[in-house]
Amino acid sequence: MRRPKLAEVLDGMVRECELTERQRTGILERLGPTGSRPIAALIITVLASFGAVLFAMGVLYLIGYNWWQFSPGTQLSIMGGFWLGVHIAAAMCSHAPGRYPRVGQALELLALLLFIGAVGLVAQIYHIESEEPWAFFAWWLCYLPLLLWRGTLTLQLPLTAIFFVWAMWHSHEWLRLREGMRYGELGVFYLVTGLGALFSSLAVLCSTTARARFAVLWAPLGTLAGFFGLYLLSFHDAVWLEGPKAYRLVPTGLAVALSAAVLFIAWRRKAAALDLLEPGLLALAALLVPILIWSSGTPSALVGPLLGNLLTLGYLIFLVWRGLRRAQAAELHLALGLFALLVVTRYLEYLWDKLEGAYAFLATGALLLALGWFLERRRRALMRRIA
Repeated sequence: MRRPKLAEVLDGMVRECELTERQRTGILERLGPTGSRPIAALIITVLASFGAVLFAMGVLYLIGYNWWQFSPGTQLSIMGGFWLGVHIAAAMCSHAPGRYPRVGQALELLALLLFIGAVGLVAQIYHIESEEPWAFFAWWLCYLPLLLWRGTLTLQLPLTAIFFVWAMWHSHEWLRLREGMRYGELGVFYLVTGLGALFSSLAVLCSTTARARFAVLWAPLGTLAGFFGLYLLSFHDAVWLEGPKAYRLVPTGLAVALSAAVLFIAWRRKAAALDLLEPGLLALAALLVPILIWSSGTPSALVGPLLGNLLTLGYLIFLVWRGLRRAQAAELHLALGLFALLVVTRYLEYLWDKLEGAYAFLATGALLLALGWFLERRRRALMRRIA
C-alpha cells in the first residue's frame, strides 16, 4: 500500500536531480516485484492451515468412531504412523525441489494438532491421571526442538500459545490444590507480568542470534502481557488482593528467574542496553507489587490498586520514551491505545455507578471525545518529535 507513495516520492527526487533514474530503478528493484503476492501468500497459508485443521478433525472423528475395536498397540500404531506420515509430507513439501512451503507449514500445523491426540491416547491406555495439565507441557516440550530447527511462525505461534496456556492453567491448579479454594487468582495475575518479562527477554536474546524473526512475535507479546499483568492489579474491587503468602509467588518467581537467566545470556551476547531495559523492569514489577503489599501495614485492598495504577502508568510512559528513542510510531500508537483503555476502565470502575440514565451516556461520550482529542494532539506531537 505504501509502494505507490514511495514511487511518487522517488519520481519527485529524480525531477529535482536529487536522484538518478538508475538509482530510482535500483531502489524499486530492491523492494521486490509488484503485485499482491504477500496477500496471496497469506490467503494460501490461511486456506491450507484451515484445510489441515479440518482434515485432522475428520481423521480423529473416523478413528474415534471405531476406536474401541482396536487393541492398544493398534491404536498407538495408527496415531503414531499417521503423525509421522504427516511430518514426512511436510518435510517433502518444504525441502524437495519444486517445493510448496506454505502447504508444508499447514501440514506441520496438522501434525502439531495430532500430537495432543497421541499424548491423550498414551494417557488413556496406561491410565495416567493428573490434576495439573502436564499433558500440555509434554505437548509443548516435545515440539520445542522442532521449533528451534524449523523456526517458522506456523510452529512458533501455536507453541507460544500452548506454553502460555499451560503456565497459567498449571499455576491456577497448583494454587487451588494448596489453598483448597476454587481459584488461585492472586499468584496467577502476578504471573502474567512475569511471563511478559520472560517473552520480552526471549525476544532480546533472539535478536542476537540467527533466530531474530522469533522476536517479531515475542516482543509485542511480552509488552502486552506485561501491561495486562499490571492492569489486572489496578482494579479496586478485586477480592484477590489479600495479603500474599510465600507459595503464591512461586510461579511468578520461576518466570522471573528464567527471564533473568535469559537476560544474562543476552547481555553476554552484547544485546543493546535499551532492549534489556523492558524485561528487566517487568521482572522487577512482577515481584515488586506483592512484596510491597506484603510489607505494608495499610490494607492491601487500598495499596494494591494504587501500586497497580502507578506501575501501569509508569510502564506506558516507558513505552512512549522507548518509542521516541527508537523512532517507532507503532510503539507510540500502542502506548496511547493502552492509555485510553486504562482511562476508560477507571472511569467505568469509579464513576459509572454514580451516573444514571442519560447522564451516563453524556458523560461517557464527552469523556471519549475529550480522550480522542487529547490522544490525537499527543500523537501529532510525538510524530513530530520522531520526524
